[in-house]
Amino acid sequence: MFAVLLVSSGGLAGCTSAAINSHSSVGRFTLQIRLDTTKVDVGTPISGTATLRNGTNKSFSWDNCFGSSVDVGLVGHGATFNPIVGTSCFSKKAFKPHSSMRYPVTVQTTYDGCGFSGVPKCPQDGIPLLPLGSYTVDVVKSGLPTSIEVLHIPKVMLVNATTGRSVGPRGGSILVQAYGCETISYPQPPISIVLDKGGRMIARRSQLAISQEMIVGVSPGSYVIRSNVRPTKSVHVKDGVQAVVTVIPRCN
Repeated sequence: MFAVLLVSSGGLAGCTSAAINSHSSVGRFTLQIRLDTTKVDVGTPISGTATLRNGTNKSFSWDNCFGSSVDVGLVGHGATFNPIVGTSCFSKKAFKPHSSMRYPVTVQTTYDGCGFSGVPKCPQDGIPLLPLGSYTVDVVKSGLPTSIEVLHIPKVMLVNATTGRSVGPRGGSILVQAYGCETISYPQPPISIVLDKGGRMIARRSQLAISQEMIVGVSPGSYVIRSNVRPTKSVHVKDGVQAVVTVIPRCN
């Protein structure tokens, strides 16, 4: 079964393969994941940092695809983490002895697939949320040295955005994606987003850059999305679903 996809700084699933030289080893090679929070509204992402420390006198390099290096995700409640890991890339990165590297990471709290065995049916215009409750952070060590030691990593609690509880209805969330014109003639304008319900503002984002996202945990119901680049758009959120809305400015 597929659970969530967490990606490192490149914004895509990791594509890494490591080649270790034959020098002797001193100390430990470790990986530690630190998350900014361990309790979040289901449907909203969790940011954090992956730290690799080479405490040995070995040096190694890996084929570094899109700048990513570590794949981690949530496991629990019947959901597993199975990222797509590539086998060939074109950029090498070296890791020197007695040095450290840090990478920003983001954990998504939705399923990364739907409509097939082991995952929910695909909802209309949305992504299924993971069940509420406690999860373990799983680290995929594909491409990293077999000697790597994963230090203590936290558990994550997913709760309903409205009730704050880890039991009962999941609630919903809204993902607003901002896309720009992406041309020299029509550069990306600043995109401001306001989410309201019944005339009451729920959330706002003043300036979304190209391909950035605003994700808000909400209760099921009807919402209105206002922006400075497109007409008002309505969205209906169902329980257990992350509704997806795209905002694209007029480019001509």
